[in-house]
Amino acid sequence: MSVNSATAKTGGQAGAPLASRAPNAAEADSFAAFHHALLPDAAPPSPRWRISRAKGQRRWQVVAELDSTPEPARAGLCRLQRSSFHYDERARKDQRWSAGDGGAASASSSAANSTSASTSTSTSASASTSTSTSPSASSLTYVWLARGAVCTTPQPGQPGQPALLLPALSDAAAVALLRGQAELLTRARLLFAGNTSCARLRALDFTLQALGPAPAGAAGGGAMYELRYRSDRDNEARVAVRQHRAELTAWNVSCPAP
Repeated sequence: MSVNSATAKTGGQAGAPLASRAPNAAEADSFAAFHHALLPDAAPPSPRWRISRAKGQRRWQVVAELDSTPEPARAGLCRLQRSSFHYDERARKDQRWSAGDGGAASASSSAANSTSASTSTSTSASASTSTSTSPSASSLTYVWLARGAVCTTPQPGQPGQPALLLPALSDAAAVALLRGQAELLTRARLLFAGNTSCARLRALDFTLQALGPAPAGAAGGGAMYELRYRSDRDNEARVAVRQHRAELTAWNVSCPAP
């Protein structure tokens, strides 16, 4: 195993945990109006909200996510399409929502690790909401392990949350990585200590955000994959995974600067 000493000076600094909150009435009403304008015949949306603010920042990052109905389990894998929309309160009233997360998330995108806030019946996070993907939506594929023939999206806070599926990863590899990711992260923490950008993050709680092939040129030989994690303090950690036959090994780590 090798340890990559990253050169970033700020990537290893663990900040304070992100603050989170539920959407306010103005945000919820604004998104409902935006969604109706895109899809006039669709049912009212029940988005999953990601609202977070780092210490020292004045503005909240507000993201509304809509999930498609999960596809039936295939080869032990569940999947759905997730569309993200970013809110800008400073924009004109009819231009406050745009496709994507506005940089509020990591690895993908993603479902950052900020708490998904639930609201009342009309705006509560609904993991299995069926949505039509509009041309304006930024739609990405998320996967998680099946627990039967019918796929049900885990509720916020439950283990096994959907993770972004990066391009060119086979279903078999995705299943193996999802099954082994918790142990791989535990082993990768040993590599954190030898990496200047990761050392201070070693004890933080991380959640899997994305999985896919390792970047081109990754050392290690054999099949190489990458697991991307985010902490509750908004730090990113990437674990390079080497596969030799059926064995997966945490091979390298890196912690990009924010």
